[in-house]
Amino acid sequence: MSNGGDGWFQTPTMKVGLHGNDPTPGFTVFFGVENLDESMGEVVRLGGTAGAPTDEPGFGRFCMCIDPSGLKFGLHQRPAND
Repeated sequence: MSNGGDGWFQTPTMKVGLHGNDPTPGFTVFFGVENLDESMGEVVRLGGTAGAPTDEPGFGRFCMCIDPSGLKFGLHQRPAND
């Protein structure tokens, strides 16, 4: 954990990020995907929006999405060496 409340913890089956400086605190569900780019395209094809992907060393690639009804969620692709 950093002084700003950012950090993460991990169990054998999940990794959870903590972002202490988020302007609107809450939980965001992330779905694990094999191919982030293809999955982002599928979100858009089905009427949602997909934000720009972010690469985070040791964590992988992820992006934030919104479904057609306004529900926020994320997509996560594990790093290649994981």
